[in-house]
Parts: sequence; C-alpha cells; structure tokens
Amino acid sequence: MSLKHTSFYLFLFSLLTFQMAIAFEEEKNLVVRLNMDDQLVPIYVAETHSEMSHLEAAYVKKLTSILQFDLNHNGMTYVCSSEKKWNALTKNPLQFTEEQWQNLPFQGIIKLFLNQQYLSGEIALKDSHAIKRFEGLALSGNLNDDRKVMHQIADTLYKALFHQPGIATSRVLYTVKTPDRSTQEKKWISEIWEADYDGYNPRKLTTHKTVGYCVTPSYIPAKPGFSSGSMIYTSYKNGQPKIYVAQVNEGIGRRLNYVRGNQLMPTVSPQRDQIAFICDVGGNPDLFIQPFSIEKGAEGKPRQIFSCGQSVQGTPTFSPDGKKLAFASNKDGSPRVYILDIPKENVLLKDIKPKLITKYSRESTAPSWSPDGTKIAYSSLTQGTRQIWVYDLRKQEEKQITFGSGHKENPSWSPNSKMLIYNCTDSQSNCLYLVGLQNSKPTKVGASEGEKHYPSWGG
Repeated sequence: MSLKHTSFYLFLFSLLTFQMAIAFEEEKNLVVRLNMDDQLVPIYVAETHSEMSHLEAAYVKKLTSILQFDLNHNGMTYVCSSEKKWNALTKNPLQFTEEQWQNLPFQGIIKLFLNQQYLSGEIALKDSHAIKRFEGLALSGNLNDDRKVMHQIADTLYKALFHQPGIATSRVLYTVKTPDRSTQEKKWISEIWEADYDGYNPRKLTTHKTVGYCVTPSYIPAKPGFSSGSMIYTSYKNGQPKIYVAQVNEGIGRRLNYVRGNQLMPTVSPQRDQIAFICDVGGNPDLFIQPFSIEKGAEGKPRQIFSCGQSVQGTPTFSPDGKKLAFASNKDGSPRVYILDIPKENVLLKDIKPKLITKYSRESTAPSWSPDGTKIAYSSLTQGTRQIWVYDLRKQEEKQITFGSGHKENPSWSPNSKMLIYNCTDSQSNCLYLVGLQNSKPTKVGASEGEKHYPSWGG
C-alpha cells in the first residue's frame, strides 16, 4: 500500500466537513466550564546579583528569563511582576520576620548570585518559612549549556514547593516535515527530532536516507527516576508503514515485529510490558496489543482486542496502570474517543464494549492519557476548527483548553500532568505550542524550519 493510501489512516480523524459542523451546531450548550486544578502559585524572582561575575549583564538577563519561562510553564506556578519594594526586601540574604512572611503576596522567592562563573541561590518558601540554599553551579558562558543549569534550578524550586519532580529538564520528541531537496519531484521527508521541552537545543535523531519517512514517535517509558533513552515510531522505509524501536542516541531502529499489513500509531504501556498499535492485517485498521520488553522487543504474537465492522480505529493510549486503553474510532459514524478495559485472551471480540467519553463533538481524535490517570486530552472539531479538549475522568466532564484559529492536534501530556504540547496548523506554518490547564494562552516553542507534527513529551 502506498504512502498516499496509508496516510489515510493516519489523518482520517483529522478530516473536517462543514456538513458535520453544521449538523451538530446545536450541541454547543453541552460544553462545560470547569476548574480542574488548583490555582497557580505565585513566585517572585528577585534581581540576580552579578557584580562579582565576568558575564555580561545581557547574558545574565537571558539566564533569568529562562528561569522565568520555566516557572511560567510548569502548570503550577507563575512569576509575579517585579516591584521596587520587593527588590529592596530581597537585596540582602533572604531572611524575614513573622510579619514579613505574612505580608508576602507570593508563596516562594528565588534569588540568584553570580560569583565569577559560579551560580548560587536561595529559595524561600512562605508556608514552611524555610529557606533553602544551593551553590557551586558552574556556568560555561554557552547559552545552550547554561540553559540546562537554569532548568535544574527551576525544578529544584518546583520540588521544594510540591514535593514532586519538575518538568523543566524534560524533553520532547516530534517529527519535522520538509521538502526533499535531493530530487526534482515534489516529495516530502519526515524525520524525528528531539528538543528541550521549551523547543531549544533541537537535534535530529533520524535521517531520511537510512530510516525513511517517519511519523508518530513516542518515548518508551523509563524506569521511575530515570529519563527515557529509547523510542518507538512508524516508518515507511520499505513502503508499508512498520513499527520500529530505537535508542534515542542512535536513531536507527529495529523492526518490532514481522506481522503482515500496515502497522501504525504504536504506544508502549507505562509498565513497558506491552505495546498497542493499529494494524489492518485482517483487512480493516483495528486495535492490537502485543507483549513487549525493552531488551527483546516484541514477544509472542499480537492480539486483536477491538474491531467493529468496517470502522477505523486509531491513536491508542494506555492508562497509567496499563489496564485500559483510550482510542479513537468511527464505529458510530464519525470519530470519537472511547475507553476499554484490555480484555483477557479468552474474551470474544463481539463481547468487547468500549465506553464513549467524547459527547460534545462528533469529531474527536488523538487521545492522550495523563500520567496521573485523571484526564484524557484529545483534539476535537469545535465550530469548524480543531481544538484541544480535556476529559476529566473523575467528574466525567469535558473542558475546552484551546481557542482561536489554527487546527490543534496530537496533544501530549507533561510528566506532571499539568501542561500539554500539541501541533497547530494555520495558513502559514505548522508549529508546536505549550498550554496549561489553568492558563489557556498557548506559547509557541521551537523556531527551526519545517512542519512539526506528533509531539511526545517525555521525562
């Protein structure tokens, strides 16, 4: 099957029809405005003291802006505006009276000191009246390297406040689609890239000549406390789309299995013991799972776990406990998102009944299950434009996260389940954006050329 035809399965759920938009216009009143999470925590970033440093003031300002960006894009905090009275209060080493603590309008303060090329700092926490100090962080003067230091500081503050790992040091996989300049024909190539979560320090992981046209990359979940070093993706290297597993630092993958038919949209369970994917070996794109290990790859035979007539299934995503799957299907006419319990081997396909969760829109695709297990993000046609929505599993309610022009697709959760990254297509570009559940103003990340698709957020 050609790339043109198999792409139909990848993008079927993204097809927009004005007829459907009009037919279901009356369902607007079903949208729910809800507050899913706690309010953002205010943080004050004091002026950086750099009198003892050889680094230029403009460079120090860039470092501070990186820290501020991290604190504004973790889904839990925001940076308060700078005021003279607070700068005066934080001029000396942080130390407050009980009255001063009570009058502080923010929950945390961070203050940085530069001595030559070494960075130290203080973090003050209002609730506990604690002051934490760190020192001896070496700066190189290279902004790409020093960004990592600032990300580490942001995560240090995050952990001090919330007793959980931050996301500033996390990474993102995505594909970049560009014209194939090696031929006179009008062809495209799609390669896998990785970058810091904020889009900086991008690096290409695969090359078209050795790996082929790649789509839907995702990290293979790492062991707790570690970063993922491997990924899974689909490649059209040999014509038909097949699934590959690769080390992130190597890029060149090995075939997952040798099942016949087109294989698409792979995802690995958080326990790293099974993979879900779409395959049309039986003539229709249906949902399969297969035992998996990081050492051996696919184990045993794949098992079909859902099929329904001539319907098309797509974009599976595991629940954190690995016992359920959310996926898109047009079994009831137009694509919607469903949840099913992964059935035991002796269960008949006709007895498997997935639960519908997207009821506001009849055009919903690309579900992504949050790491904390409480929410599912997806892309949904909303008044003619694809927007990012979130379904709250506890309240059984849907919330629209993005607004405005440009079709937003392929949402992926941050490790702390507070932020989303997605790709947005408008008349001029196809870029990646960050958005928080409590701050619906998206932020564009990454500036390299090419059309960016299929972001996958990793630890």
